[in-house]
Amino acid sequence: MLNQEETLKIADWLKDTLQNSFDIEFRHLEFHEIKTDFLYITSICDPIIIQQNIITSFFRSKNLQEYRNYLISFAKSLESTDRQLILDKLLQGSVAVFLDNAVLLFDAKNFLESSIAESQIETVVQGPKDALREKLDTNLNIIRQRYPSKDLKIELRQFGTLNTPAALIYNNSIVNSEALEELETCLQKLSNKYTESVQQLHKYLMKHNSSIFPTILLTDRPDRVISNLNEGKITIIIEGSSFAMILPSVFFDFMSSMEDVYQLPAISKALLILRYLGLFISVTLPGFYVGISSYNPELFKFQLALSIAGNRVSVPYPSFVEVVSMLIITEILSESSSRLPKVVGPAATTVGGLIIGQAASEAGLISNIMVIIVSAVAISTFLIPINSFNYSIRIIKYPLLILSIFFGLNGIIVGIIGVTLYIANIRSFGRPYLQLFSKKIPTK
Repeated sequence: MLNQEETLKIADWLKDTLQNSFDIEFRHLEFHEIKTDFLYITSICDPIIIQQNIITSFFRSKNLQEYRNYLISFAKSLESTDRQLILDKLLQGSVAVFLDNAVLLFDAKNFLESSIAESQIETVVQGPKDALREKLDTNLNIIRQRYPSKDLKIELRQFGTLNTPAALIYNNSIVNSEALEELETCLQKLSNKYTESVQQLHKYLMKHNSSIFPTILLTDRPDRVISNLNEGKITIIIEGSSFAMILPSVFFDFMSSMEDVYQLPAISKALLILRYLGLFISVTLPGFYVGISSYNPELFKFQLALSIAGNRVSVPYPSFVEVVSMLIITEILSESSSRLPKVVGPAATTVGGLIIGQAASEAGLISNIMVIIVSAVAISTFLIPINSFNYSIRIIKYPLLILSIFFGLNGIIVGIIGVTLYIANIRSFGRPYLQLFSKKIPTK
């Protein structure tokens, strides 16, 4: 048994430990001569259970002993003097009720499982299929349930001219303090902007940190949010948006998939190598084709050079016109498929690509090898798991292609060096963009 002073010390310790989050609720109840306090986390506790079983029952009790007997009668309720156990139960959805000589833990977990849908953007073969929702409370509930850490800090914010409700989330003990300070500075400058979604906030912050390549990651997967919180990164969630914004984000983050976490290590590394190979093919293959076929055909084997030349006999245009026109048509097909209904989008793109490619080849407007190259570029681009980074890669191949038109393979090499230097100069809220691996934080 505890005395009243020890009970108050536990209450103060819990408030000091969890004081940094807006969803920590400490309530004081007083009725006639009986008094009590209780502490809980609003984002993972059911307010109806708390109202009916804790608050209402208190005002119906004649004394604290009767109130204690009522609470302890529930199957999932228990009495404890262990501070760490009390803290763990609070983070799992219990309510800590402080009496004169005891601390009771009453289970009031609220898990919004029925309102969670599958992720449509970042799909995985293995691992969780759930996605974030448009309700801020639901997203906070998901994150709290999956990341029950005492250091998790959730700050309630309002963004833009509409005062859109939002949450700034990070692990207070391992957060990148420099990135947090820089983010605060940027957010202060956006108070007069119209902000309704995470995507709009992402656009405004990217203007501040201007770059072709995204330095902020958008995701709809809760497990990616949890993984990044455990690496000291910051997450922003806005009411009405089913995406979370993660920062700082570097080059490696955009090339990694959550599939890497759930596969065997050797398979994960093989998949990662495959993505980087796809990245290299999608960026450089069009330029290499133009550079070699127009300037350095001797780099091909003799039979291959003759085969390409034979295929291009009936083509009336230079190789770069052939490449540019087919790449533009591919981009049009890709964009149109994303705007069509999901039922007909993939079929329309596949049929359209086959018809256009075959018809153009038979008409002698393009060579057969060009169909292979464009298909390889399109398929390789789809290996990139993050959509915003996918767009950057689709854009960056055109400057390399232009350099190859005028300077051949020398232009490609200079272009690759230039892109590498450009990326090396990018900073994502203080972190170098080419920092390949995040600092591993030990799990507490």
